[in-house]
Amino acid sequence: MKVFRGPASTTFEHDTHELVSRVKAADLDEGIKSGAKIRFNISKVANDRQAVCTVCFEESDILPMIRGLLERLAGRQDLLSQIAATVNGEKEAEVKVRIVQKKLASFSK
Repeated sequence: MKVFRGPASTTFEHDTHELVSRVKAADLDEGIKSGAKIRFNISKVANDRQAVCTVCFEESDILPMIRGLLERLAGRQDLLSQIAATVNGEKEAEVKVRIVQKKLASFSK
């Protein structure tokens, strides 16, 4: 998981939002499973005063995360079904490749 820090007065896309930390998948997994805390450094510059962020997972957080993941997986499954239908369809190979490439590009979003 990537952690960014930036001013509240700008959108996330603004270049003042900087990547300040990465949470390892194993730490995230353990934090969600155990209801533990994940703590990471959010300081922008090493010489500045150090700041940390602590995320606490509670029971009430788990179901919304699962629902969001299921929704996302369902969308991906639908896209994979569309790709399979394209590959198995009657169109020319070059057309199939272009269609599949377009669908795969949207898959990563």
